[in-house]
Amino acid sequence: MVIAAALQKVSEFAAWTPDIDPHGEHDYLSFDLCNREFVFIIQYFDLTMEMHSPDPAEATVTKRIATLMLTHEW
Repeated sequence: MVIAAALQKVSEFAAWTPDIDPHGEHDYLSFDLCNREFVFIIQYFDLTMEMHSPDPAEATVTKRIATLMLTHEW
């Protein structure tokens, strides 16, 4: 149930500010839930998954990987 609540929190989050998202990319979020600290990140890889994407905004050359984990696991 905690995982479901964390996924819901990520999916509903809309309070992006320059303090928490200085580059306007909406690809990192940390939050507390049920006495646990979570981090959500999106990483951008090339299609072979070997290097960073040459253009993260271009879907034809980018695979996006979303990860939700406990902060201490990072």
